[in-house]
Amino acid sequence: MNYYDEGIHPMVFSRQRTFRQPVQVFGVGLHSGIECSVSLKPAAVSTGILVQIDGGMLMPIDRVHVIKTLRCTRLSDIEGNSVDTPEHLLAALALAGVDNCIIEFNSAEVPILDGCASAWLQHFAQAGIVDYTAPAQMFEVTESFSFNEGGSSYIVTPGHARIIVDIEFDHPMIGRQIVDVTGGQFLSLASSRTFVLEKDVSRLQAAGLALGGSLDSAIVIGDTDVLNPGGFRFDDECARHKALDLIGDMYVLGHRIIGAIHASRPSHSANASFVAALKASGVLRMDVPVMSEAA
Repeated sequence: MNYYDEGIHPMVFSRQRTFRQPVQVFGVGLHSGIECSVSLKPAAVSTGILVQIDGGMLMPIDRVHVIKTLRCTRLSDIEGNSVDTPEHLLAALALAGVDNCIIEFNSAEVPILDGCASAWLQHFAQAGIVDYTAPAQMFEVTESFSFNEGGSSYIVTPGHARIIVDIEFDHPMIGRQIVDVTGGQFLSLASSRTFVLEKDVSRLQAAGLALGGSLDSAIVIGDTDVLNPGGFRFDDECARHKALDLIGDMYVLGHRIIGAIHASRPSHSANASFVAALKASGVLRMDVPVMSEAA
């Protein structure tokens, strides 16, 4: 499907957006293996992203706690209800420019679907996306900011929307990869899938993780080849997926960001700390852009 035909555009545009009609998405949780679902509903102009976890209190997403985990993002409300693996859904919302909606997380985990953001965008197209006349509210980076945690580092600078991610794995099928995309190219990250090393699968499953994973929802990388039919979709698919994860993890701020972000060896755990530090840094200013559809 051509997302442009359904009103889904790249990340740089200027009007507030919401869904035309509600949509409920069903699937299997990547780590839990349980059947789960998410309901997405339209919201009025300037409502923002509101979330409800397991029937708990409806809250603005920027007030929800982000719990640090190694393998996914975990959101928790003030009542202690939590949901795992929302990052691909949140990335899809950011890519589609949906900044007003209600997300009802009905299970302990979000459906993994195809392991990236493409299937979410298909569901958005099914629901339809509409523009309000009100200009979108975005965060503008006003000065440089840097953050380090463990082996992960982040640099944020003023300028146009841009994401640079570099990763390095001691594995012949991955190695060092760098992806550099600007706002009009962000949608190209949507089909980059989550990945796992074949040698780690048994260990993860023994720890109660990756119980719902399959070749339909993740790239499984062996010692010398990729187990998925067709192999990688991109030579730098692993770095692209890390960039997609970063977009999703940053959307807990509730708004897109105008600025350049360079992340080196990011992880969900480090992303959570980075976003919290960025939010507290004072370098983000609410910006209302000039009305334009230019990418």
